[in-house]
Amino acid sequence: MRFEAMGGAGYGRLLGRAPSLALLLALISTVCGGGLPARGADTAALVVEAADAWVRWLPADLPAAGYVTLTNKGPTTLELVGASSPDFAEVSMHQTLESHGMSEMRPVASLVLKPQATVRFAEGGYHLMLMHATRQLHQHDRVEIVFRFSDGRTMPVPFEVRSGSGG
Repeated sequence: MRFEAMGGAGYGRLLGRAPSLALLLALISTVCGGGLPARGADTAALVVEAADAWVRWLPADLPAAGYVTLTNKGPTTLELVGASSPDFAEVSMHQTLESHGMSEMRPVASLVLKPQATVRFAEGGYHLMLMHATRQLHQHDRVEIVFRFSDGRTMPVPFEVRSGSGG
């Protein structure tokens, strides 16, 4: 799935000048997989591809983990500085590291996405720690996680809730 993110100001100008054309373009873009506009004030395009976004389902109120592959398809370096979700009270980025045969999880303040580079949030590496679900989740539910970039832009990504094995 590809998300082309534009700043709110540029998108607003397009809507103000030709609302029917802008609506038609947005519909075509979404139907053809072109993406969704990001929220934010910057008018430069932010093009990030999100693939295989899923949340590991766990019973009760145990912390969940989010996994996704993000690829910066644009010409400029981006810095991912956080994430949030209406479906979880807390979302944070972490990295699992191996040291002397022991796994250790460390918080990650930011991740750099260089042009044309990919960052994988996967088991045993970077992942999203999802705390305190705001609703009861079941396998195959959809949750939204909104990624925040250092320039103020955001990108919502739909995640599928899956079993512990990812299937």
